[in-house]
Amino acid sequence: MKIFKHKIFDFILDLLFPISCLGCDKKDTWLCDNCLEKIKLQEDPVLSPTTETKNLDKLISACHYKGSLLEKIIPTFKYKFVTDLARPLSKILIWALEKFKLPSDAILIPVPLHRKRFRKRGFNQAELLAKKLAKHFDISLRTDLIIRHKNTLHQARLSRDERLKNLHRSFRCINPALVKNKNVILVDDVSTTGATLNKIADTLKSAGAKTVWGLVIAHE
Repeated sequence: MKIFKHKIFDFILDLLFPISCLGCDKKDTWLCDNCLEKIKLQEDPVLSPTTETKNLDKLISACHYKGSLLEKIIPTFKYKFVTDLARPLSKILIWALEKFKLPSDAILIPVPLHRKRFRKRGFNQAELLAKKLAKHFDISLRTDLIIRHKNTLHQARLSRDERLKNLHRSFRCINPALVKNKNVILVDDVSTTGATLNKIADTLKSAGAKTVWGLVIAHE
């Protein structure tokens, strides 16, 4: 009965809000294969280290954010709750990560949302992406190691000093024994300065993590 109700609900939504490609308006898909292939990938996806990414052993960004179709796709994914976009967006992450030999016994950790933001959105976009990566690369996915216990403001809206203050004591490792000597790959959608990933990396390394990479679809 529940499945039947969901099908009716989806049918009504499709009638009221027809799905079309965000790039070319092709019907019945949020992002067609042709538009996905047109998204420009960086030849060298490793970003140069900065003072705000010093705790990351590697920061991998598949694309540039500004001026690309991703400026339309990612906000639709996150804020208009179009979870179907996790599939094509995860392909971008897969393309980037396949360029590297992954650390032995690597684990994937999606950047966590605060519980209030999770309840409002209903899903964690980073976790949806990480699940696709975990399946493709056959890597363990853990969502029980790091929590965001401070409901921070959106980093992109803040100055450098405000970003650092905003993230102060925002994350906590709740299972240090499971982090010790592990090689971790943090997954997120967009990195503005890398400060959020850097703060989580600091938290993980303080708990004993061996290495921490950051992996994002795009950076600003």
